[in-house]
Amino acid sequence: MKVLFLRDAKPYLLLFAVALPIAALCTLLALFAVPSSLFPVQLLLAALALLAGAALVLGALIIGVVRFWGLLAKPHRIYEFTLPVSCRVQLALRFLLCYLSFVLGAVVLIVCTCSLVQLVDLTSLVGASWENILSAVYGFLSSEPVLVLEVVVLLLLSGAFEAAFLFAVCAAGQYVPASRGVVAVLLYCLFTFVIFPPLSNYLLLPLFFYIGAWSMPFAGLLAILFYCIVDGLLLYFVYVTLSRRLNVR
Repeated sequence: MKVLFLRDAKPYLLLFAVALPIAALCTLLALFAVPSSLFPVQLLLAALALLAGAALVLGALIIGVVRFWGLLAKPHRIYEFTLPVSCRVQLALRFLLCYLSFVLGAVVLIVCTCSLVQLVDLTSLVGASWENILSAVYGFLSSEPVLVLEVVVLLLLSGAFEAAFLFAVCAAGQYVPASRGVVAVLLYCLFTFVIFPPLSNYLLLPLFFYIGAWSMPFAGLLAILFYCIVDGLLLYFVYVTLSRRLNVR
């Protein structure tokens, strides 16, 4: 188990070892080392910091999908199931490494963004300064203290949905072995661009806003329950697919 963890964690550690110092260094240089008279240099450093932060977020998902896809698609990877580790544990390990790296990368990106946004005046674009926007958001969340906890949980569950959905798309391709790659890509595009937008815009969001007009904490609780069920169903589908591949061996 220790060897499996170290092997699966290695690419994530390499990603953070490369991108995290770049994000931190460029942010610090833009804020404290480069004078405001050299604004183009500040802007370039800020862009590099944000790109490095975005690479942490996207890179974690890409690494997770590539490693999981190899487990399903490459013939020699089937022998990983002969390790003294259950199929459920292997799935949990791969999913948690991907998800935790994704969350940590998102934290880095948010910190960099909140630190660097003061370099650019966004008032002309959004009609209000970022301080006023953050104050309004803080005031709204403070009106119901439980909303702060619910928003945090919802963000974590939505991140879990991103990883679980990508894993599920990869798993779905396994049921058409001859065209597993094409099926996975088509399913991703179908759900992302055809099914999810109208489902969110015309059903889920109006429903939650309608409930929120009566009670925001209750609407947040229902949203949390919804994400928990969806994430659980996606991961269960992935687990069944892994178990099926184990039996096919």
